[in-house]
Amino acid sequence: NAKDHDGRLVLYSAIIDYIDRNYANSDFGLAQMADSFNLNRNYVGQIVKEITGRSFSEHLTDKRIHKSKELLENESFTVNEIAAQVGFSYSYYFIRKFKQMEGITPGQYRESCRRPQ
Repeated sequence: NAKDHDGRLVLYSAIIDYIDRNYANSDFGLAQMADSFNLNRNYVGQIVKEITGRSFSEHLTDKRIHKSKELLENESFTVNEIAAQVGFSYSYYFIRKFKQMEGITPGQYRESCRRPQ
């Protein structure tokens, strides 16, 4: 029914908004998010997958890498600072994930942004 559908949309929107507000916290995870919504972790994970087409951790990593690319274009932050700003506890893990997703390291990405096109 329409009321259930509206309720779901509100919940979906709240979940995505919550991720957008908290992704940069290195302690942020599915369990914490599920607790804040007072919902089962698996249920929240299913909702994220339904909305984004990816698991919670894949979506979170995508969000962090996307934001890191914006920050890498800004010369004033080191790779370590950027890793911390987007929620990675360890810069080596950030570098590994970035390379997995982008095919180049954060440093190489920064270089590619510097080069005149």
